[in-house]
Amino acid sequence: KDSFSLNKEIIRKRLNELSNLQQSILKDFVGFGLEYPLSITDIADKNNISVKQTEMLKEEAFMRLKENNIKKYDSQFLTL
Repeated sequence: KDSFSLNKEIIRKRLNELSNLQQSILKDFVGFGLEYPLSITDIADKNNISVKQTEMLKEEAFMRLKENNIKKYDSQFLTL
């Protein structure tokens, strides 16, 4: 499997560690249940928040998953 597919699987399994909004943002950003991933602008519009806030929430979510992953597994987690 390529690293992006592996990361999608890890993210899918660990989404419950995030807030509902962060879950929604990551799902849309990665493209879960969608034909293709959404842009940050589209995700911001969908959630009625600014692009800057959307980017910040996305980065916080990835960092949270990465930190938790390093503690539980190994350091080769998110390379998105």
